[in-house]
Amino acid sequence: MFTTTQLVTMRLLFAVATLGIGGLGLLFVPAAAWGAPSVFSGCAATSPPAGDSTGAQLHMERQGTMLRVQGLFANESTEAGPLTYELDVQRTGDAGTSRTTQSGRFETVPGRTDTLSTVRVNVQAGDDAVVHFTVRRADTVVDAIRRRRAF
Repeated sequence: MFTTTQLVTMRLLFAVATLGIGGLGLLFVPAAAWGAPSVFSGCAATSPPAGDSTGAQLHMERQGTMLRVQGLFANESTEAGPLTYELDVQRTGDAGTSRTTQSGRFETVPGRTDTLSTVRVNVQAGDDAVVHFTVRRADTVVDAIRRRRAF
């Protein structure tokens, strides 16, 4: 039997192999360029589960025909230092497949939550979005999260 993560990964790989990767419907919005808040309001937002206050966090909010995805990192540990992140968003639907990956380096400080990346993707009824967010220290994964959302 396959786990949910394995099934999602297989579907994702099948979609990429079958449909290819295009740049349809993507609008890149670097969070640092417009001073994005760490947390946004609205009942349509997907926030981290209760008790999940450390590590990688994804906030997803539908805004009309757009899906806004934010990758955050909450450092509740006592460790500071350089980390890297990668936010990968893939949308698949009748209009085709689009994919974007944003990555970078950041300095973490104990007790602080940083918004690392914000991506907006055009979505329509029947579309699926798969989001994967990973934070690493050197080559070691500190935390990773994957979410799928259907429209």
